[in-house]
Amino acid sequence: MNTNAHLREIEEHLAEWTFRLRLRDALLWSVRGLLGGAAAGLALSLVARLRPLLPVPVLLAWSVSLTLAGFAFALAGAYFWPRPRLAAARYFDRLLALAERTSTALELYGRSIERPSANGDFGTPEWLILDQWADAAAAARGADPRRHLPFSVDRRNGLLLLAVSAALALSLYLPNPQQASLARQQQVQQAIQQQIEQIEAIRDQIENNPNLTEPQKDALTQPLDEALAKLQDPNITQEQAVQALAQAQQQLQALTDPGAEAQADALQQAGASLSQNPTTQAAGQALANGDLQGAADALANIDPAQLTEAERQALADQLEQAAQQLQSTNPETAAQLQAAADALRNGDVAAAQAALQQAAQSVAQAGQAAAQSQAASQAAGQARQSAAAVAQAGQQGQGQGQGQGQGQ
Repeated sequence: MNTNAHLREIEEHLAEWTFRLRLRDALLWSVRGLLGGAAAGLALSLVARLRPLLPVPVLLAWSVSLTLAGFAFALAGAYFWPRPRLAAARYFDRLLALAERTSTALELYGRSIERPSANGDFGTPEWLILDQWADAAAAARGADPRRHLPFSVDRRNGLLLLAVSAALALSLYLPNPQQASLARQQQVQQAIQQQIEQIEAIRDQIENNPNLTEPQKDALTQPLDEALAKLQDPNITQEQAVQALAQAQQQLQALTDPGAEAQADALQQAGASLSQNPTTQAAGQALANGDLQGAADALANIDPAQLTEAERQALADQLEQAAQQLQSTNPETAAQLQAAADALRNGDVAAAQAALQQAAQSVAQAGQAAAQSQAASQAAGQARQSAAAVAQAGQQGQGQGQGQGQGQ
């Protein structure tokens, strides 16, 4: 059986009613979605007044986002909610008082398609089906969907939305005492992050220092690594951060050696006298420039066997003068230089060269010790400054937070 004009008219009315129903439900549920989103924003704002959570601009952004999200989800969900055609027809029959005419018309059409017989027997006489379709079309034509499906908003939902929106606006506008604590926390976290960058920079300097041995680098970077691990904990408190930096400072301070730095300074002063002799000029200039490793290499490269007797005697005098300058600060190096000078005067070239090799090792060791002490002192100073910055950040954050709380 082919569909006739009455059945097509019924389907057109049904499509029109379904579209209006979707629009009506979308309007109703969009208001409820706005209400739900605003209520979620209000709950978030109230929590932020009980404990430090988010600053007011972020709370405002979240509240607006939640409200719009509730509106969008409710609107889309109501409009696109699945509505089977037969179930919709039964709903409209009840709503529009059609006495099940629309749903019966669809059921008769469905039966005619599912169980047609060869002789045209559809279980129900065809003339009766056609009469029912015509009757259903006439009833649908006389229905008034505008009266039964008005585009209106539930007054209670509207009033509740206004009340929740007003409460949300007040919760965001009135001064929040938690903003002081929140601002203080943010200031402390920013200070900690800045000090992490400073500690990482001083750590990289130690790793790239050519005057330090690998064991020295490990000893110097270990306190810094431990402090960094604690500072990078997102749940660290201000007191814990200050304590971690203070502990690193103490460990690094223990690696400093003022005596080693004094020895390095004395060697640097002795470089001026050694620079006056052509044989020790390279070593003297390196010492004067603070390059103790270079000075050690230059001393180790001196070969008394390649010198004339006059040059050896001049070298002996120069070495003895340097030994006298270093007697009080670098007695070991002074003794080795004096031994080299004595060997040169006695014509013992091999002993002189061996003494110079030992002096070179002493200078190199002094340079390494001084480099470690200087690096440890610099790192300890950075840790001390970082601890002070973190401690001070808390006080600054508290003052700024109070000002923000009073000005909201």
